[in-house]
Amino acid sequence: MSKLPKRNLYDVANKVGNDAPLKSTASSTAEGYKAKSLRSVPIAFFEAHERLRKEGKTTLDMSSYIIEALREKLKTDGAID
Repeated sequence: MSKLPKRNLYDVANKVGNDAPLKSTASSTAEGYKAKSLRSVPIAFFEAHERLRKEGKTTLDMSSYIIEALREKLKTDGAID
């Protein structure tokens, strides 16, 4: 049985998920949030969401908040029940 060549664990781990549809970008936002593939989401929206969380007006993280807002809009527009 032949041995596989040794590889640097960091190099291997660094390539994991590079083809994922939602990748973090280098641009950071409020409180360490990073913009995902939703490039047109203004940083001010992340900052406003963080203020809501600090004021106790939502417990949802940004991803869940976006999904809930999208669900509400689709319901309002009659796309879902």
